[in-house]
Amino acid sequence: MYRAIDARFWTDPKVRTLSPENKLLFLYLVTSPHAHYSGLYYLSLETISYETGISKKGVTYGIDTLSVGYLVHIDRVSDLIWVVNMFRYQSRSPKLVANLVKHLDELHNSPLIPRFLEHYADLEIPYEYPIDGVSIQEQEQEQYQEQNQEQEQEEEKARISSENSYITKKGRKLSGDKLAFFERFWEAFDYKEGKTQAADSWWEIKGFTAELAETIIAAAEEEAKRRPSLVTNGRTPKMAQGWISARRWEDERTLISKRGALGNERKGGVHRELFQDGGDGAED
Repeated sequence: MYRAIDARFWTDPKVRTLSPENKLLFLYLVTSPHAHYSGLYYLSLETISYETGISKKGVTYGIDTLSVGYLVHIDRVSDLIWVVNMFRYQSRSPKLVANLVKHLDELHNSPLIPRFLEHYADLEIPYEYPIDGVSIQEQEQEQYQEQNQEQEQEEEKARISSENSYITKKGRKLSGDKLAFFERFWEAFDYKEGKTQAADSWWEIKGFTAELAETIIAAAEEEAKRRPSLVTNGRTPKMAQGWISARRWEDERTLISKRGALGNERKGGVHRELFQDGGDGAED
């Protein structure tokens, strides 16, 4: 079995930012002998670890990272992998589409299916996701709860915590001011999932200063305020790990700057109008 890899794979901005281990993981998921041309296929973390030589923890952390970049998603309940853009590079023959519909029928109504169909809505794939009386959001919520329980158990085992230190998922130690700022961020972000992974992302922040920490914490508070509306609209909020790794506080800072500029522009317009009104009055 042969699979062609676009040479632009290595220059893709999302791929270039990955660590060497995560580049290997992503390339493996694209070229794996277990893969399906749709990008949706079953594959256990144990198999990935065995065939790539990456530890199971490294695989779990890597898939989380790939998910943040919208490259790969996983249904952890059933071990269903989705390489998001894999199907884009396939032919559109009627036979291939018919086989795709049959393949979707065999995936046990995974919550990844409706996301797949939404992503490829322009292709008008003739498949209707069966609801079976349970909403997609409810199914995803159940999966998140199960995943969270597993994460909490792992975090309890992995965490070696004392008054002055905190051990991250990768075994790094946060202490001193950096730990104090992280605890403030964690409270401000207010999405209590994956703390040890978030601590790793915090540890990796480049150019860390007290001023930067205050900026991040302020942006985290704004993110927390917006989160209820995201959930109401059926969107999945970002976990702290992905939010930090993607440096989303910079987006927040840009947004605040734009709002300030717009406010100043409006104020300036009001001042000009008042000045002009005063001038007209003087002429009268």
